[in-house]
Order: sequence, then C-alpha cells, then structure tokens
Amino acid sequence: MTGKEVSARLRAAGWILNRIHGSLHILTKAGQAVPVPVHGARDIGAGLLAAIQRQTGVKLKLGISMDIRYPATIESQKDGTFFVHFIDLPDTFSEGHTKEEALFNASEALSAMLAWRLDEARDVPAPSPKVRGAHYIAPDAKTQAAMLLRLARGERTLSELARTLGTSWPAAKRLENPAHWPSLKTLDKAAAALGKRLVLTLE
Repeated sequence: MTGKEVSARLRAAGWILNRIHGSLHILTKAGQAVPVPVHGARDIGAGLLAAIQRQTGVKLKLGISMDIRYPATIESQKDGTFFVHFIDLPDTFSEGHTKEEALFNASEALSAMLAWRLDEARDVPAPSPKVRGAHYIAPDAKTQAAMLLRLARGERTLSELARTLGTSWPAAKRLENPAHWPSLKTLDKAAAALGKRLVLTLE
C-alpha cells in the first residue's frame, strides 16, 4: 500500500489528518498520533505497515506479492503418476504421468480455478513467498493480468477504479475478467491509476 492509501484508510477509520510535515502525514485520534510517509506511488515497507497497523488497530494490506506464481508440492504416487497440490489453494490440484506433464496440467488447473474465483468474486489469496521445496507455477497470461489488477486494487472498490480511469463500472470489471483480453495500453493506464507500473518479462 502507498502512504496515500494508508492515510485514506486511517481517515476512513476516524483518524484525522492533523498536519503535514515534509513527506509525513501526521494523523491523530483519541490523543494518539501516528506518522505516515507519503512518497507518491511508492509502497510502504511491510515492517512500517505492520507498525502502523499495531498503533492504530486499523487492518491494512500486508505483504502482497505481485509475482503471480503459486507454490505447489509434487508427489510421486504408487501408480507412477505425479500429484500436484497448490499450498495456498486447497481446492486446486492436478496430476500427470510425468513430472513435466503434471506441472503443465497444474498450470491449466491453476488458471481455471483462479478464473473461477475471480468470476465468482471470491477471495483470491496472494501467493506465499519462498516456500522451501515448492515448485512455483504461473497461470496463463490472461489470468495473470486479471490477478495483478485484482491484487493491486487491494481494498479499492471497482467504482473507485472506474472513476480514476474515467470509465464505466462494467469496463473496470472486465479488467479483472480472465476471459477479457485488455490491450497493453489499457493495462498500463490501469496500473498507473493504481499507483503501479506495468513491466513485461519473458521467460
């Protein structure tokens, strides 16, 4: 979360912007004060974000990874097949006759189940980082684009995103629909509206 987003969340919870000192927003409530650094689109570090959350009692988004690869375990079975199970998604699993086939099938299963969660407006957990011994598997590109926008949006409503983009609610909703394939220009504009920067990589 950016400092601006944290400040807005705190004000929504009854904290008052008392003063601005340089890049620091000082918010107060019931005789307490908390400093929130605001540096444009830069996110606040996880340690500081956790400290602000403890000080204020306001739940903030912590540690969201923008790398859409989910950790999975792969186990050989007695019949010679390989079973893959995603650690963060208990309902998502697959198998294959070889390890390579199992990992390929797991990517398809991950894409399908994430798309279902997005379509049904269900909770989509962020991937757990640095799980020892896990295989990190990515969904297809369309699902990744929808997931990145969902995670970057955080607690913002689709209506807020639509207003920022100067578009309609249905158009903003389509950005998080894996069946919809937005242009790079649209993705870049949406990323900027969320205080992010679109970066493309090939693997």
